[in-house]
Amino acid sequence: MKRVYPRALEALRSVSRHDFVSGSDLVASITGHSIPREETVSHILSLLPEIEPDQMVMHVGGGSGYFAAVLSGLAHRVLYVERNAVVAEAARERFVRLGMHNVDVVVARAEEAPEPDPLCDLVLCTSFVRDQTALAHLVREGGRLVCLEGRAGPVPSLAMFEKQGAKLKRVRTLGWVDFNRNVEQILIDQGVVDEAVLAEAKAEAAKQNCRLLDVLRRKLNLEEIDLYRSLARQRGMTFTDADELLPDLHPAIFPNVSGSLTTDTHRRGRWSDHGCDRRSRCAH
Repeated sequence: MKRVYPRALEALRSVSRHDFVSGSDLVASITGHSIPREETVSHILSLLPEIEPDQMVMHVGGGSGYFAAVLSGLAHRVLYVERNAVVAEAARERFVRLGMHNVDVVVARAEEAPEPDPLCDLVLCTSFVRDQTALAHLVREGGRLVCLEGRAGPVPSLAMFEKQGAKLKRVRTLGWVDFNRNVEQILIDQGVVDEAVLAEAKAEAAKQNCRLLDVLRRKLNLEEIDLYRSLARQRGMTFTDADELLPDLHPAIFPNVSGSLTTDTHRRGRWSDHGCDRRSRCAH
């Protein structure tokens, strides 16, 4: 794996990710793309061409602003582009509060972003765009566009294009980027728990030989359905109440399910699938 250059490490360490992971405006929109893990940002920086102090850099899919904040320590000027106006305004307030005055906020879809002056040395997209050529007007001659390719999932590939003439020419695939976060990271990012509470709950779960989520629900008095709905949304999964699924289930599909379990499931109004607890709803 390519090592992160010293200036990038310094920029990464100078930004507290915690400043960008809490806020009621972000609860519904937090994903691994909008607030990537520190390890993910470090990995992407190791894949990118080295960013120079005199360069103009654009980050498309800015989310909470965490990645743009890191880039602000590397480039002369950073353009943060986010289509969600509420999320963008919250990011703007964070940049101002943290003294990151070289970050400009643009509320727009990537394809509709206005042409910057001067044009960008690097445009980084951590959200998917359907047509990379639509971003050519943002990049200077010889500049680069780095964007996600492939399946719109948690582990897409990152590809680099170079502006040659009026067109973008694909140069190469830089590598895979893992935007996955485990349940613990998601709960911390949503402000449900902090590191201290999580560590205490993990110790209690190990001692009682039970699930961490069950301990957290008891300790924090969380509603089960809200917790699982939130986790499903973060995983890009559809959350459906078991009562809505039961009428459509055919017994022949589940030959290994005993009659007693089926009867018990119908009585409880729950269904267990894809590793869900029998007492919970399903996200699948």
